[in-house]
Order: sequence, then structure tokens, then C-alpha cells
Amino acid sequence: MPSQVRRHPDFLADLEAQVLWLDRNRDARWILRLREAVYEATRALARFPTMGAPVALGDPLRKLILRGVPFIVWYAIAGDDVWLLRLFHARQELPHPRRRAKRR
Repeated sequence: MPSQVRRHPDFLADLEAQVLWLDRNRDARWILRLREAVYEATRALARFPTMGAPVALGDPLRKLILRGVPFIVWYAIAGDDVWLLRLFHARQELPHPRRRAKRR
């Protein structure tokens, strides 16, 4: 049975910030590519929740590099749910995994 993929408010805020940046600094096609990549990742994680690599050794937080765009999703599995927690550009300085957002 596929997992339910949920989007944490921090993920949604990150997505909105990335879309605003792309709107100001890149061609509009980049926004479409990012949205399509997030959609593809959501579908894939619903079927294969453990497909991403652990962010840090022994940490339940996982990361998935989005296909076709330079973005990374941090996510966690909680029961039957997959929580998309954060969205980062691949060149963005990432926070330490222990200081990540809490699931609500």
C-alpha cells in the first residue's frame, strides 16, 4: 500500500521561497521544472519511501535529489506517512540535521 506523502509547513515555505527566487532570477520554465520534480518525487516516495539516502549516519532523516533540477528534499518516514520537511538548492549551505524542523 502506498504511503501518504505530506508536506510540512517548512517545506512549503522553502518551496515558496525557491519559486520566488526563480521567478525573479530565472526563466519561468525553471518554476515548472521544480514543480514537476517535486510532483515526481512525491509519487515515487509514496511507493518507495526508503529510496532516499540518510542525511547523516544513524539519522532517520533522509534526502532525495530531485530529478532534472538542482534541488534536494529532506524527508522523514513516520508510520505510514512520508513527511517532506525541507527543500534546498544543491549549492545552498545546509543546516545541521539535528537542528531540523519538527513534524507537526
